[in-house]
Amino acid sequence: MEVKVTLAKAEAKVDLGYSKMMKVGEVQSVVVNSNSDGKKVFRSSADIIAVTPEGKITALKPGQANITFTQEASNNYLPATHSLLVSVYGMPMVKNITLSRTGNVLIGSTLAATYDFYNQGAGSNASLFQWYYKSGEGKWLAPLAAEAKKLRWTPDSSYKGYEVRLGITPKGSEQTVTGTEVFSNSVRLYTTPEVKNIRLTGGSVAGETVKVEYDFVSSGIPDDVDSLRIS
Repeated sequence: MEVKVTLAKAEAKVDLGYSKMMKVGEVQSVVVNSNSDGKKVFRSSADIIAVTPEGKITALKPGQANITFTQEASNNYLPATHSLLVSVYGMPMVKNITLSRTGNVLIGSTLAATYDFYNQGAGSNASLFQWYYKSGEGKWLAPLAAEAKKLRWTPDSSYKGYEVRLGITPKGSEQTVTGTEVFSNSVRLYTTPEVKNIRLTGGSVAGETVKVEYDFVSSGIPDDVDSLRIS
């Protein structure tokens, strides 16, 4: 008696090696290890990435994309289907920085800003802050004090007469990449003008002219001049 035995096909053992996180512009190829020799194909309808049938992935823009891997049946193995998820991030951005004050600002006032943050898939807002002052040579310099690296800053009297502005370097909490530093408008810092060392000469008798001399301490605003009022 002849007995025919048909062996059932087994499930293919498939291992897919790839990076689940990609930066815009990066390219990677999925490494496939399978005990089946059935034809392999990768597909995706997402516009976040581009993928070739052979598994070459190009990151196009921030977001998440699903990729489907299929392997046809072979003599000994069943067809297989697997899903891959790829997250793509870009360079975070900052726009529309607006300082809490404009024009001339009195020393001792706290400066702050509002702005729009675009994470581009890089995580929550972890941007870096730096206040700057403009030197006499026209260069923007960064104070070393830790307080000048915060969103809110209260400059002291050493900055009288200087223009200051805020720089924000966009950064996401989940990636080390940083975007391009963006700057706010500038404001000028001033103090209340002072008069010191008032000195009177002459005028010891009626009809004589009294001469008044004094030292004027400017507020720090350009073209700030003194005006004398006797009372």
